[in-house]
Amino acid sequence: APVQAAPAPASVTFQAPRYEGPADGLHLVVYPSIRFYDGRTANRPWLLELPDPVTKVSWESWAELHPDTAKRLGLAQGDEVEITSPHGTITTRIYVYPGVVRDTVAVQMGLGHTGFGQYTEGVGANPMKLLGASVDPATGALLSAGMKVRLTPTGRGNVTRLFPRGLVEQGVRVQHDRAISQAVGLTQLVQMDQKGPGHIPGSEKKIFQLKGAGGFVPEETTTDPAAYPPAGTEYGEYIENETRWAMVVDLARCIGCSACVVACFAENNIPMVGPTEIRKGRDLHWLRIERYFGTSRHEEEAYRDDATDDVRFLPMLCQHCGQAPCEPVCPVYAAYHTPDGLNGQVYNRCVGTRYCANNCPWKVRVFNWFTYQFAEPLNWQLNPDVTVREKGVMEKCTFCVQRIHEAERTASSEGRAMRDGEVVPACVQTCPTEVYVFGNIADPNSAVAKAATTNRGYRALGELNTHPAIVYLQKVTLHTPVNGGHTAPPVAHGSTEGAPQEGHEPAQQGGH
Repeated sequence: APVQAAPAPASVTFQAPRYEGPADGLHLVVYPSIRFYDGRTANRPWLLELPDPVTKVSWESWAELHPDTAKRLGLAQGDEVEITSPHGTITTRIYVYPGVVRDTVAVQMGLGHTGFGQYTEGVGANPMKLLGASVDPATGALLSAGMKVRLTPTGRGNVTRLFPRGLVEQGVRVQHDRAISQAVGLTQLVQMDQKGPGHIPGSEKKIFQLKGAGGFVPEETTTDPAAYPPAGTEYGEYIENETRWAMVVDLARCIGCSACVVACFAENNIPMVGPTEIRKGRDLHWLRIERYFGTSRHEEEAYRDDATDDVRFLPMLCQHCGQAPCEPVCPVYAAYHTPDGLNGQVYNRCVGTRYCANNCPWKVRVFNWFTYQFAEPLNWQLNPDVTVREKGVMEKCTFCVQRIHEAERTASSEGRAMRDGEVVPACVQTCPTEVYVFGNIADPNSAVAKAATTNRGYRALGELNTHPAIVYLQKVTLHTPVNGGHTAPPVAHGSTEGAPQEGHEPAQQGGH
């Protein structure tokens, strides 16, 4: 059939922007929350306690300002201000962030409810008070831009009685040259792939492959030979053909949505501690998403204009080390190593010394300062396969050991070996971008073993010689990133040239 071309579009003319509010005010941008959207899910403690992916703030509101704008106005991180428009006034705190345009204040919607529920009532500020009732003539949608506002400091700085630590930003913005969250440029990655399959120096050694058990074995206190640990399970030794659970985390896929964090809340009966305890650093998250400005090595560099050109998200959880530093310091053997390589925690042994948390380089162990109650009907949401912890007990990620045991029982009842991919932890199941790969790394044909040997593979703080069971894959960027930390020359597959001595893994892999 003949095709008739559409008529040429009419000329498009743009009117000069019109703003409501003081002429010398700041442009107001009100944007939806990734946790609450417009506020419809704000009465859920899981989401209230979940840190925002970018600011890492929970349980309160904030107003984002560019560092230059904050300096011009004499404001600092966490200062309390009143934001006033022709339609209303709200009170919130300043978050200094270079990802915001100068002379603009950005406020997230979703909080500031007055009667939506017991958890969200009175939490945060409602920026919708600053907007009028004007709608876009083309779409009929409420205008969330076109407003100018004025910021007035209240005189209450970053430290008050109610906010003893001010605006709490969980975590830090920079890596301080530790190369925890690494990246690789696209050009570098192509060059690395041309050299052949990935190879981590020293990976041919049993202890690096993390096969089987290992970890601290308590002193024998009985003469019964059957009670002794089986041969090959002493500290630093491994059993051949034993399962070794491990995980690969692809940083190029992580978007920081934190769906995995909430899934961990639900699966493992993790209580929400509330804003007061959060400000004391007493959150009970087993899994957290760390956010770094990748090109920054020092704190002041995180406030430059180009700091947000390379924002990196890194899921951090228990590394289930082959030589775990938390295990030998526990005086009651509550932290121990299982035959399949998990770093276990016996709750009824734990006496709360917290030595294990002090000795963990990744700070992934958390302590129960209280016995939290799950009031009716919240008690019905508890997972019956997971112990509810009490006051005085340390806890951490278990790789969803209850799901591992369920898969083992199913395979045993069916008279077969476990299949690759049969065990799916909650974070792996929930991730929308398939960041995580979990399985038996002792099986060279497993998906996790294949993913761990790619050229982008590295271990966070691997130079500590703890042999983590989690392998991270570097984020891929269009530019050439700066990682910092220990560096190593390129190492080709099967070569030992440039490889570190036994027991040391460089923090930065891939030959850059």
